[in-house]
Amino acid sequence: MADLWLHRNIIGEKMALWGILKLFWDGGLPFMIEFFIANLMWVFIFAALAYYIVRKDLLILGVPIMAVYLWASVQWADALGFVLLVGGFLSVSYILRLAIIGFAESVPSLKSRIPLVLFLSFIFILFFYNIFMR
Repeated sequence: MADLWLHRNIIGEKMALWGILKLFWDGGLPFMIEFFIANLMWVFIFAALAYYIVRKDLLILGVPIMAVYLWASVQWADALGFVLLVGGFLSVSYILRLAIIGFAESVPSLKSRIPLVLFLSFIFILFFYNIFMR
């Protein structure tokens, strides 16, 4: 009965981050193994993302941190009512980011700060898209 409840509420539907973390804490090792096997594609996606973002020797630690960070970001956007993963926002974001990267690479003082420029541009685009273009 508990396995059916876990499968229906975690694998079949979207669940809040804190509910999943509580289930990991309460469920123990069998639940964690079942959860990772059921979502094996996402484990490898987060591993690839962490491989490119964190140092190579911190890959094992980077995968869960990356997964929790991305999950919390999506939950935060849902809680505030922001549009984050929708075609219109993503297309505006990608086009403006290409222009911003081209500008930042041409300015010598910004060349070393491209990650900061990209982060600030994402926050700026997120704010203005949700306020003025929605």
